[in-house]
Amino acid sequence: MTRRADDIVRKQIREMVDHLSHVLPGQAPIKDFVHHNTLHGYQHLHFRDALAASQKATGARGYLPEEDFRRLYREGRITDEHLLQIIDEDRELDGGKPLFQPENAEEIHARDIYLLALTRPLDALEPCQLNWQIEELAALTKLQEDVGQADRSRFLRRAGDLGLEDESATVYDLWNACLETLQLAHDNRHPEDLAEPPSRDNMLNEGGEEVLHLQQLLHRDAARQLHQLLEAVGTEISLRGFIKALTGTDLMHEIRLIMIRRMAAFLDQGLAAWPTPGREKGFYHAWRDGAGRDPAWIIDSIPEWQDHIESLPDDPLDTIITEFMRLDLPRDRWAAYLEIKAQELPGWSGMFLWRHRHPEYDNQDFPVDMLDYLAVRMVLERLLAQRVCRDIWRIEPDLKTLRGYFRTNADEFFVRYALFNTRLPEYL
Repeated sequence: MTRRADDIVRKQIREMVDHLSHVLPGQAPIKDFVHHNTLHGYQHLHFRDALAASQKATGARGYLPEEDFRRLYREGRITDEHLLQIIDEDRELDGGKPLFQPENAEEIHARDIYLLALTRPLDALEPCQLNWQIEELAALTKLQEDVGQADRSRFLRRAGDLGLEDESATVYDLWNACLETLQLAHDNRHPEDLAEPPSRDNMLNEGGEEVLHLQQLLHRDAARQLHQLLEAVGTEISLRGFIKALTGTDLMHEIRLIMIRRMAAFLDQGLAAWPTPGREKGFYHAWRDGAGRDPAWIIDSIPEWQDHIESLPDDPLDTIITEFMRLDLPRDRWAAYLEIKAQELPGWSGMFLWRHRHPEYDNQDFPVDMLDYLAVRMVLERLLAQRVCRDIWRIEPDLKTLRGYFRTNADEFFVRYALFNTRLPEYL
């Protein structure tokens, strides 16, 4: 790294620390009564947009899950009138726009479709799921249970006017009308009936092309998912998030045990039973000098942890830069990565930042620097990630090595990613 590039990176990291006051809780130590506006850094946005921005940055939801809203709707605590009022107030939705006029029925408007989409889940079904709905839940012979009584009665009355005898005939006729309108055909055979599976003897001959095709699909999806996951490091997740996505192990469990105890003692105002030796040097130096004497140290399973800590620079900013270079993270993601680290433990990060920004608080006679805090977080993440990566894959926890390993072991990546994050695709 050139001197000029180094100066630019240092400036960006320091500016990021100043920016943290907009995204972390700005909470002073609690004395009498406390309240905090968790959206204080987003007050320049519309409330709805502020919630979305906060969720993207922190993962904290400002609304209940959709299934909870639908449950409240079924209980009557949310009504059609409530929803239609909100839809009509939003001019962008244009809820009054007419869409079509059914024969001998009321005109359908955009608000009717919005209301249906809000109150009924419209999730797509895989072919095997559709077959299960048809065969096990009789989806083509009766109306679904979430259809209200008024709608059910109106629908069946209309069907009777058209000469349909009962509910089963009515639903089946509706299904055929949907297929005809969308120009689709429904093949109700089971997936295993669509093609004769290759026998063990001809697997490599007659079935070989099919197996090869599945393998190609798997490797294609694995490469795409690996690229997306690596690109998310420093923009959406940290190294902790990458490891959690492929192992289910959350490094934060152990980081939290170490950080909370050490920060509480360091920021102590006379209540801690265990004082922090060397506090006058700052959090980073006190932690680095005392790590080897910590009776609750939980990284002894990493043979070279002591060598790693002894090799750390004296300047916490240099330590942060060194850890980024070891991680092999592109420089343009460094500042955003540190913001992600701070938001992984938002309450304590906010407290540490507040003390950083108020050095005069309570006649404070020791330095509190947010770079100290971030440097310790980076070192701890590195050490714990090193233990996981070596135990499972025998590799170092840097992005270049991880990329090379999983490109070579695409099958393992695909199964791990599916196990901890999603589900296998329909073709498997």
